[in-house]
Amino acid sequence: MLKKTKYKIILILPLILCLTLLGLLFYLFIEEITATFQIYEEAYLLTLITIIKILIVLLMGIYLINKWFKQQEIYFSDILFLIGSVFLVLIIGKLFDFLLYFINIQISSELLLFFAKIRYIIIIINLLPMIYLSLEMILFYLSVAKPQSSLKEKNKREGIKKKSIIIITIIELSIVLIAPTYKALFYILPFLIIPSLIMIVWVFAFAYKNEKLTEINTLTVSIGWALYLSTTIFRSLGQNIVDLPIFLSISEILEIISFLVIFIGFMKKKV
Repeated sequence: MLKKTKYKIILILPLILCLTLLGLLFYLFIEEITATFQIYEEAYLLTLITIIKILIVLLMGIYLINKWFKQQEIYFSDILFLIGSVFLVLIIGKLFDFLLYFINIQISSELLLFFAKIRYIIIIINLLPMIYLSLEMILFYLSVAKPQSSLKEKNKREGIKKKSIIIITIIELSIVLIAPTYKALFYILPFLIIPSLIMIVWVFAFAYKNEKLTEINTLTVSIGWALYLSTTIFRSLGQNIVDLPIFLSISEILEIISFLVIFIGFMKKKV
């Protein structure tokens, strides 16, 4: 019980802090947000879609974390915690996106770049739990393929995972931090995110083929992440082709669909 209480505090405090800081930013830029609503009529539709998306993701995250807490033994490496934390961090990211949608034409390029870097750092953090799970499955596959290797040892695999996560995080953060302009940052993002998403899709497809993670429907989860990957590619390519407010609304709807599919996969066990 004491352990679970400690974990709840670790989860809730950072979430409250981030939401408080975001609330302060919305307050500070209320004039810019209001001005954008006056310029773009489509902003109302985008606001509605974003609110629906945040509520859906929030409910999914709470459900999975609550299900995780109901287990007799809980660990941060449990799949329910990993995907639940992805959804909870995603809420922070989506609120930040929402803010940037409405102030990007109202603020200086330097301030926009600063906020964009914060947003991309949140994206990197958001994917870390799934990269951790992906590395776990990859190392398991290698240990099976090479039974005589040292990867059979759990401590060895844990060490490799930790070092890999640190290296990946340092590389991605360095690329984001040295980006000179918002446009450069926008074009860099797909090269950071898409490889990670491809790895995540492969991991759940591998788990389905090899009957791993049987407590969830890995095929459905894999399809959901594939849809999210497609949405990310669409977001990267379509912004310069489709009218911006319409494009943002479409991409948000596609993301809602992909996350619902992922959630269904975690709700429904493999048949």
